Amino acid sequence: MASMFTVGCNHISAVNSDDWSSHTAHSKKEFDYLAKLPKKLFSKYLNLELSNSLHEQLEFKKYIARLLAKAWNT
Repeated sequence: MASMFTVGCNHISAVNSDDWSSHTAHSKKEFDYLAKLPKKLFSKYLNLELSNSLHEQLEFKKYIARLLAKAWNT
């Protein structure tokens, strides 16, 4: 069913060790689940849905960018 639609924008939140989605991230590792998803599920727009400080969000953004670049280039 997902192949019938184009993803226009992704809304990314953290997923904790209990597999619960959260709008507050406590660790960069809470975004590792993204590397397990197929690239075709991502659009060119990835939005963080986090209540963390802007400084923390920028650090998570860098981590996610490196994580996905590594996952998609292998």
